[in-house]
Amino acid sequence: MWSKLPEGTDLAALLLVGGNDGLDDTMRLRQVSRRFQGLAEHAAGCHLHDVDPTVRMEALKAAIHAAENGNLGKICGVLGRVDDENAAVRQLATSSLAYLLMEDDHEAPAARAAGVQRLLDSDGEVRSAARMLLGAVAHGHEAVVSALAGIMQSREEDWLRQEAVEALSSLASRGNSEALAAVVRGLADPSLAVRREAVAALGDVAPFCDREGTTLLCQCCTDPDPTVRCALAHASTIISPWGDPAMTAALVGLLQDTHAEVRVRAVIALGTVARPSDRETIEAVEACAEDADERVRSAAQRSLALLAPPALEEVTLPSPEPIEGVKSKKAALWRAEAAEAAKAVPPSAEVEDRLACSITDKLLGSRAFICLSRSSRVVLEGCLDMPKICDLLAGHRPDAAPLFWRHPRARFAAVSPRCVTQLCQENSCKTPRDVLHAGYEYLACDIEAHLSHFALADFADRGLAELTRCQKVLLTFAKAFWPRAPHVLFVCEPGSLGAEGAALTQLMRALGTWSGGVLVAGPDSALREVETWERWSLA
Repeated sequence: MWSKLPEGTDLAALLLVGGNDGLDDTMRLRQVSRRFQGLAEHAAGCHLHDVDPTVRMEALKAAIHAAENGNLGKICGVLGRVDDENAAVRQLATSSLAYLLMEDDHEAPAARAAGVQRLLDSDGEVRSAARMLLGAVAHGHEAVVSALAGIMQSREEDWLRQEAVEALSSLASRGNSEALAAVVRGLADPSLAVRREAVAALGDVAPFCDREGTTLLCQCCTDPDPTVRCALAHASTIISPWGDPAMTAALVGLLQDTHAEVRVRAVIALGTVARPSDRETIEAVEACAEDADERVRSAAQRSLALLAPPALEEVTLPSPEPIEGVKSKKAALWRAEAAEAAKAVPPSAEVEDRLACSITDKLLGSRAFICLSRSSRVVLEGCLDMPKICDLLAGHRPDAAPLFWRHPRARFAAVSPRCVTQLCQENSCKTPRDVLHAGYEYLACDIEAHLSHFALADFADRGLAELTRCQKVLLTFAKAFWPRAPHVLFVCEPGSLGAEGAALTQLMRALGTWSGGVLVAGPDSALREVETWERWSLA
């Protein structure tokens, strides 16, 4: 009989079974076990509301166990305990929902609301569990961002505003205007803890290469607390444009800070932000090599290695493959027409739609159409927000730019200062080989040959943090040309990418001799290398 018992049969069920027939015993046991299981689940559901917190805790554990084993109906019972009067019960219920729920589950909206409510909890462990829950089911949700921004604006408790800023840094999408405004308010908060979190959060919420965010960071360099100044130096490596004069000057000022940790962070940041041609900054970093603190001296050596002039090697951009049915290099692959631009844009249109129409009107002028082909060499001038323009033209937001026709079999790519920073931030612990290998494991044997086109074959297994800014720029181009070269390339603000002098000249010459179409956007000195190219203006 014992070998025929259903798995999981409990002792109470065994005591109720009699008889000598093993098969009958087994069938009766299964029926009794199911009956007891139903009674147990019903009792556990009732005990979730027991007056004794110990009983509620045990009932909650039973409900969580049932949900883990596929009984999703128990999640509602767990969700109902996030507002329990006992802190331990609230903490367990909130933290378990973080792994029991997915973002698109039916109960997710209620869990998001509960998570925001638990951020107001008086217990620190419950608030930590609430952040974990929101991180699992609420990233980028406008309602949650609005609720957190409201807490920042309306609540007087310092710890509560700190919790809201910390949650915004992990939940808001980069560039979210409401989250960014809330974080900016925190920069002037009277509470040290809130200011520290706000400076750190600015690096997570502000767009890459954001000049407004950089200006705000510069204003924080005089904050009396050294932890704020440390957070400022770290955030500058994420959102500051490469070579920004104001940010560079602020970091150089921090090299004289009385706190060694601030000096360390400032030296490390200068290795990422400063231009190698800025002799004053280089000399300031060199002076740190004589600092009394060993950590500062070590950081100075690493930054000086990153700021060393790059060794020049030839860059040869891979040629794009032929497009079936396109016999001429002068055939249009990208086109904008006056007839399409003349169509009215509805008032409800997205901002990107209206921007696309405005761009088209300005580009066309009195012309009936404009186009790009594999033989095109175009310089685009006259706009401050060139990165957004390049994204629209390259089709990175195809639903928001319906006025630009693109050949369905042609490939388009864009490279901008933001692309360089984003690639490095998202892959900071990887090597160039890792960056290209992800998603293309079947092409692993081709990676080194591809990197050799960009003078990076010798650095294939070196961490991105050890690459100079010029090498990071070349890696961004290598990524844009992987696994197959684009037919049209949009390059935004080449003089601000991170290459300068002879390296920039060589890069621009490589673009000029490449066999694909090129549009270079941005008002900078690099355009002197393309004086003979066709000019489009957005002025």
